[in-house]
Amino acid sequence: MTDIPADGVGTQYREVVLRTYRYLRLGMAVLVALLGAAVVLEIISSNVQLDSISAYYYSPAHAVFVASLCAVGACLIVYRGQSDLEDAILNGCGFLAFVVAFIPTRASEARPCDPNSQFCTVAPATVEANMWALLVTAAISLALAFGVSVWKRKRSTSRPLPAGARAAYFVLLAGFIALAIFFIGWRSTFLSIGHYTAAIALFVGIVMVVGLNGYRLGVEGSRVSGVRSHFLNRYALGFYIMVVSTVAIIAAGRSGSLPHWIFYLESSLIAQFAMFWIVQTVELWNEPPPPIPPPSAIRQKPLARTT
Repeated sequence: MTDIPADGVGTQYREVVLRTYRYLRLGMAVLVALLGAAVVLEIISSNVQLDSISAYYYSPAHAVFVASLCAVGACLIVYRGQSDLEDAILNGCGFLAFVVAFIPTRASEARPCDPNSQFCTVAPATVEANMWALLVTAAISLALAFGVSVWKRKRSTSRPLPAGARAAYFVLLAGFIALAIFFIGWRSTFLSIGHYTAAIALFVGIVMVVGLNGYRLGVEGSRVSGVRSHFLNRYALGFYIMVVSTVAIIAAGRSGSLPHWIFYLESSLIAQFAMFWIVQTVELWNEPPPPIPPPSAIRQKPLARTT
């Protein structure tokens, strides 16, 4: 954004880009609030708490559950991470959000669930149709993303794509191919465990995003104030809290002392990631940072001497 001319047109263009960036980030927070409100209101109205957030697929909150996950997934894919690795993880999480939305958890988690309710009847053909549509769209998107990257690189310079960008793309491609093979070759198994596999991978991904931002802030801080800030900055602490709370909730749940522990685990991770997202949105409100240079460039750049 610093390359935009400081004239009227450049200023107006920068303002449009900045507002779009802000609305994208704020939209993510609003969508999470939408899902949370639907789940909380359903708990209040039914006076029943289900075993997981995913179980609310089989409730009157069904439409909000599916729509909010799909919208969040789209936002995660559209949003450009500050590094190739973070961008690849966000893209993967966005794709997994669609899988979590389209493949329901077991109906037994939604007890008590009226078998005659429209929310408790999901035909396998419906799930399969949704997954086929997702796979076709993902294949087209990957091809377009790679083609645009190559085209931009050829127009701007003769150098090949950066190693990090190539690695991120091929990791996404490998994950997509593995998922497609799993769905096509082992359909019944995929429909049985696909939701849980995608949900676990999604949560691992958002924890990794927080950890990467903690590492980035630590690298930037350590160049000024030493290694200590690498481990104690606000995003790194958020990452540690996410890991510790996850272990604690799982331990409590497996021991039987915390009923509905999967619900609390999902709620805890979603709330903590939302808090990270809001804090970062406030921090980057006026100027999104430039992309992070690769580690080799950071190592080669001489450190400024401080007095």
